[in-house]
Amino acid sequence: MVKYSVLLPVYNERENLPLMVAMLDKVRPRGRRTSRPAAETYWTPARATPRTQPLTGLQVFTENSLEYEIIIVEDNSPDNTREAAYELQRLYGKSKIQVLAREGKLGLGSAYIDGLKLVTGEMVFIMDADMSHHVRPTARAATAAAAAARRAHPHHAQM
Repeated sequence: MVKYSVLLPVYNERENLPLMVAMLDKVRPRGRRTSRPAAETYWTPARATPRTQPLTGLQVFTENSLEYEIIIVEDNSPDNTREAAYELQRLYGKSKIQVLAREGKLGLGSAYIDGLKLVTGEMVFIMDADMSHHVRPTARAATAAAAAARRAHPHHAQM
């Protein structure tokens, strides 16, 4: 089975990071529920209001039984994004969320280089947690690649 890696360089993304991770994973973290059936409620950092976003039509990693990891490269954000990244790692597990905590704002280019050194997946998606990159194209590419792999090697899909 192909493993997917998502690289998320972050700086001042305390509010968006939990939403981005939840949209990629589509597992409702413990303790949060919503009364609206067409939406999911996501964990957000302490002192923030839980965010409810519609997810209708998203096909994401967990929903499609795809193996993945999310690598968060954090540049010591003044809004405590690092704290949110570690909380996500605690909620989802170290096998799903890796946090590379860097000292100081070292820049996007070096965040890509440093993050790529940690990748263990065969397919890598580089995204931005500011929501300028929506998860839908990532999900479509991952599910299409997984379907192609199953067609090419049907005996592996049954293992």
